[in-house]
Amino acid sequence: MKKRYLLTGGIALAALSMNAVTSGMIVTKYLTLDLQHPTVPGAIEWGQNPYLEGSDGAYWSGTYGEDVKWLQFGEIMVSHTLGSSWGGTYWDGFTVAKGSDTFDHTETDDGGWIAHQWFNIAGGGIQSVDEGEVTVSPDAPYLVANWGYYDGAPQQTNQIKLTNNTPFSVEGVYVVNSTWTYYSNLRGAAPARALKEGDYVKLIAHAVDTDGTECTAEMKLASYEGELQQVEDWTWWDLSSLNTQEMSISSIYFTVESTDVGDWGMNTPAYFCLDRFRCSYYKMVETAVDDIDAPAQVAGVTYMNMAGQQAVEPFDGVNVVVTRYTDGTTSTAKMVK
Repeated sequence: MKKRYLLTGGIALAALSMNAVTSGMIVTKYLTLDLQHPTVPGAIEWGQNPYLEGSDGAYWSGTYGEDVKWLQFGEIMVSHTLGSSWGGTYWDGFTVAKGSDTFDHTETDDGGWIAHQWFNIAGGGIQSVDEGEVTVSPDAPYLVANWGYYDGAPQQTNQIKLTNNTPFSVEGVYVVNSTWTYYSNLRGAAPARALKEGDYVKLIAHAVDTDGTECTAEMKLASYEGELQQVEDWTWWDLSSLNTQEMSISSIYFTVESTDVGDWGMNTPAYFCLDRFRCSYYKMVETAVDDIDAPAQVAGVTYMNMAGQQAVEPFDGVNVVVTRYTDGTTSTAKMVK
């Protein structure tokens, strides 16, 4: 029978010897996307908006460059792609932005929505979260996502994964509508029309397991059911349903679905904003044991289930395994039978 192990409580993974040895234990490490501390590139340089002369920097200056294909923040990586078409250079995937522009630019003459594609309707990024209460600041960076939905574009343009392709479990992410998408749903922004009864715009998260299997979760960014409802504030999206097994996700990618479609595909702007993505993975932590005179041997093993019952054989389900050694030490592990 296949078993999965999570080692805790300082269990040694190497036998003790006569001299100093290095052993270790497996711990669960929790990660939260921190856009304030980039790893690749080493710093976020803020680009000047080419459509607005003299404007303050609102987005990562490398957005229209091809040097960085994965933005990295600690151990979390987000994809960034660049391409060319008849209309010029375009970007897909994720970029980093900041600012508080929540105005409708559908009919402005300063570059329109392309000049203002960097902003979200909440008015900034997440400064802090205290007991579920989100504080927003125009100086706090956030992720702007542009999903490439045009014919022939790869589906996985908006990916999140860990360094070294480490398998992980996901908790969730904060989501809000981009300003462009919000006003397009509300009033229309060619080629998109205003949403009407029965319409929706849906964000879909796809989790790809290490064995190649895929499962999805959905969140409506906008829906018209009697009245138009949209995600206007940073909203926590629980993605734990994507964890079909513990620590088995290799990557997550996002797509957008809308009921407003035309001859060239979806008319709704495929923009959305993310912040504070959270996940976890198993990490080996090395420990050192010095000056051991003799190797310790296993003296006995006891299994305990979640009801507190003990036995010399494992129970079905979750077991706490207590191993006793001849030198008087013990170690614990969690085992799923």
